[in-house]
Amino acid sequence: MSAVERGLRTVTIPSGSDLSAIQYHFVDVDSGGQIIIPTAAGAKAIGVLQNTPAAADADAIIGISGISSVVAGGTIAAGALVQAGADGTALAVASGDYALGTAVTGGAIGDILEVLLLGGAGNITA
Repeated sequence: MSAVERGLRTVTIPSGSDLSAIQYHFVDVDSGGQIIIPTAAGAKAIGVLQNTPAAADADAIIGISGISSVVAGGTIAAGALVQAGADGTALAVASGDYALGTAVTGGAIGDILEVLLLGGAGNITA
């Protein structure tokens, strides 16, 4: 499946390092205001990296709401809530973790899914 963006709102924030290998992965912002990979599976994330910034302080374009492509880190069914894996890929949400969006399309590890982003830091599941 090819990359998809529909109704996607984006923001631009400096990258904290070379993030060129993680396009379409969930990302977060660190205490210095730079984009990083999430700190752990189920951690909060601010959105999905849309471009491939190759150095620290390069512009990172982050999808924050709407439908974005996201790389799957496991098998995910359409309609499932998703969370970020420790590498920023999408995983089916686990109880107590941050739900960052809903899979519009399903897939397996390595597939590019369509995910409707919840926006912001997401919600903690029950």
